[in-house]
Amino acid sequence: MDLPNTYVGAIPLDSDLPTLGRFAVEGLGFLAQLVMGSGAAATGLACTPGSGLTVSVSAGSLLQLSTLAPVASGPLPVDNTPCVQQGINTAATTLTLGAGTWTIYGSVSVSGGAQAVLPYFNAANPSQPLSGPGNSGQPVYTQTQARVALGATTGTIPAGSVALYTVAVPNGATNITQATISQAANGPFWLTVPQIAAKIGTVIGAAGIAESTTNSNDLLAALQALFVRVGGGVNQQSGHVIEFGLSTTSTALRATIDTTDLGEIVTFGNVALGGWQEQYYALTGNTTRTLSASFTVSRSGIVRVMASANLATQSTSNVYLDCAVNGTRLSADNTTNSTGLTNHGVMAVSAGTVTVTSTFGSAASGTSPNCGHTLSYDFIPS
Repeated sequence: MDLPNTYVGAIPLDSDLPTLGRFAVEGLGFLAQLVMGSGAAATGLACTPGSGLTVSVSAGSLLQLSTLAPVASGPLPVDNTPCVQQGINTAATTLTLGAGTWTIYGSVSVSGGAQAVLPYFNAANPSQPLSGPGNSGQPVYTQTQARVALGATTGTIPAGSVALYTVAVPNGATNITQATISQAANGPFWLTVPQIAAKIGTVIGAAGIAESTTNSNDLLAALQALFVRVGGGVNQQSGHVIEFGLSTTSTALRATIDTTDLGEIVTFGNVALGGWQEQYYALTGNTTRTLSASFTVSRSGIVRVMASANLATQSTSNVYLDCAVNGTRLSADNTTNSTGLTNHGVMAVSAGTVTVTSTFGSAASGTSPNCGHTLSYDFIPS
């Protein structure tokens, strides 16, 4: 961000103050673009019914990509460098409508503001100032104003404008009701940072979840869903119903805006998990032993199962090892003269109860060597 410098004893220039103002516009514009992007963003500008077939658009502001200086400012010429401009309306605007479907639109308008006849320095007679430029007595603009220019149309909005509201006025209507006013699709109204923080806190607090048990992708989707354009005016939620509740099909939090289902936004059941078990034993005769583990998952995903059998001494008879998920055998081996076997496999599962197993068997007629039999698993949600 630029700042002008001044020096003691230096003659002031007529461009000093306009340059300072232009630097401020540039800095604020690029800051706004950093936060909100180059799209339009509005606050306030609530649309409510007026008397008869009129609507009132309240005070507010609109950010919109424009140029740094659409009009000259004192001695400084127009500057067409792209820059976000902020239009500010400090009072309500009344628009008159008729029958039909109307679009209320707005745009940032930069123009000369208040005018006055200024005194000018008279080099010929310093004690007698000139009235206006060249002693013409003509007024000049004393400021440059950026306002939100508002309008209404039943057709296409002007180029460079952004749609704010849609107002449906029936034939024969004598007044306009709030029910006929709705925010335009993809309108520029965003939740403020405090509103977003409050909503995130409400969601997480109501769910009773900890950060370590949330799915990061779903939480990101939740933030994107909460940072949504809704309603207009101070509360930013006019005419919209936002609901949060537990899913009926899984242990997850779902969100809807009006009738649009945003899906699962926070999961607080089992997100990713794993486990293992091990037994030491010696089989007698031609027998088998199975290790088994069951767990419940709240969504579909992938299960990886791993099994191993480590023998204390080399087996002289045939030994067998397998692993399975929900009764489906994924891998199996049998061998002779070995001190160990390992098997593993991967299988997609649906939400619900998952059972993983591993079976070790020996064809020995007597007692097999001592065995360390291990079963482990991982679940990764899709």
